[in-house]
Amino acid sequence: MKLSKDKLIIWIPVFVLVVGSIIYARKSGTIEISGKTMGTTYSVKLVYTGDSPDKEFLKKRIDDLLVEFNDSMSTYIPDSEISKFNKSPSTSWAEISKDFYSVVKLSKSIHGKTRSFDPTIGPAINLWGFGEDGSWQKQPSDSDLKNTRDFIGFEKIDVSPNKNQIRKLHPKTSINLSAIAKGYAVDVVSSYLRSIKAKNFLVEIGGEIRAEGNNSSGESWQIGIESPDPAGGSLERILSLKDLSMATSGNYRNYFERDGVRYSHIISPETLRPVTHNTASVSVVHRYCGAADGWSTALLAMNPSEALSVAESNNIAALFILNKNGSFVTKPTREFEKIFKNF
Repeated sequence: MKLSKDKLIIWIPVFVLVVGSIIYARKSGTIEISGKTMGTTYSVKLVYTGDSPDKEFLKKRIDDLLVEFNDSMSTYIPDSEISKFNKSPSTSWAEISKDFYSVVKLSKSIHGKTRSFDPTIGPAINLWGFGEDGSWQKQPSDSDLKNTRDFIGFEKIDVSPNKNQIRKLHPKTSINLSAIAKGYAVDVVSSYLRSIKAKNFLVEIGGEIRAEGNNSSGESWQIGIESPDPAGGSLERILSLKDLSMATSGNYRNYFERDGVRYSHIISPETLRPVTHNTASVSVVHRYCGAADGWSTALLAMNPSEALSVAESNNIAALFILNKNGSFVTKPTREFEKIFKNF
């Protein structure tokens, strides 16, 4: 699974963890763990009190969790759980793993509230050259898009309400969860850390984050949102996060140009064409990182006025950064302002 979205930059003094089920020493400190997963990188920073946690054990357990998750959710692995489902022409109910089911169910929920979050849109993304092979020869014809439309649409995926089962209603329909899976993987790692009595930590995967407790200074985690300038390197805002997750989606880096026209990698499920509005990025703060990840993508795929209205009606804490004639303008929702009162 490769990173397909522009992400926020994280400015972190330290990460934190109080570990319960791992052997300690009588002191406090910080442990940092990092690695690769899902075509990107991850980092976990933990502040502990008492005996020093076993760093090697912790890293192996986190790596194992992420490998298991990726083996289920990655469309880049031919024999992954999702790849097998996509290749099968069966329209019968398929038994799937708990995490796979949970991610699809969460995706369905966001889709139902936005209509702009659609994990079946992969074939259209491929037509525009933003898919797995990364190739683009010419603009898709209306006929190409119409034919693809026949098997695109999340309404063509049924999700059982009380069993770990899903089914496709069209044999060629497929699912790609890359717009939400990294955020959900952050939730998986965070859940594990809580299970071993961790109280202060920060988990980041490909720019999606969960900040729990405090940093080593006893303060909330300081998280920077990158300015959506293709040149990069500057921050739009620095926020204090505690017991919250954040995800950012943007269209200012992943694009291509042909004949003077810029094509965004964000494809509208309504038109099956790259979005053309002036939203540069959307950052969403939520209790769960999977939800923040999915919502940030969904809101970026809408035109700005509709996105703001949908976010407000669903009490989503979102920060929109709009490109106004080359200058960036921020627009927070009421819920975002409520969380960050001094924003």
